[in-house]
Amino acid sequence: MRAVLPLLAVLALVGCSGSNAATTQPVPQKSPTGIEELRMPTLHFGTIKKAPTPALFEGKLTFSDVVDKQPLQVMLEIHNPKEYPIGIRFNSGMTADLWLVDDKEQRVWAWSDEMMFTQAIRDISVKPGQTLKVMFKVPAKTLERIGPEGYSFQARFEGKPLESSVAAMAMLEVPVARR
Repeated sequence: MRAVLPLLAVLALVGCSGSNAATTQPVPQKSPTGIEELRMPTLHFGTIKKAPTPALFEGKLTFSDVVDKQPLQVMLEIHNPKEYPIGIRFNSGMTADLWLVDDKEQRVWAWSDEMMFTQAIRDISVKPGQTLKVMFKVPAKTLERIGPEGYSFQARFEGKPLESSVAAMAMLEVPVARR
């Protein structure tokens, strides 16, 4: 037994020193030619444009950082700036939608294309100062379709005011380009 313990101690020390030596030596890095073609170009977002429609709610659209091969997270905030509650009716389970349109204003993708919604009418009351938040995920494959100019995301609130002919929220549009 006494002969085995020193042997195990030597093996343990050799094993530890071997792993340390391997991790501290620099590994030569060769960059392949054309690495620029392998990197995903960055998406650039412009300033929010609001449709010139009078509306009861204020909208805000924010985007997460773009990470290669990952879905883009987008948040739409619908805020009631009025001093009174606003009644809203939805004709389905969809609160809002997000579209990607091209330079010809043709819809390239819509968040709702991949969803199913209940067909029940629902009414809500948005209190003064209250903000509704809707989250969207844009698939990485959809982001790859964005060109160098002319594309934009459009946020569309689906609720209709119960007691007003004014739109609930003006459509928001954010230009996006790949550079």
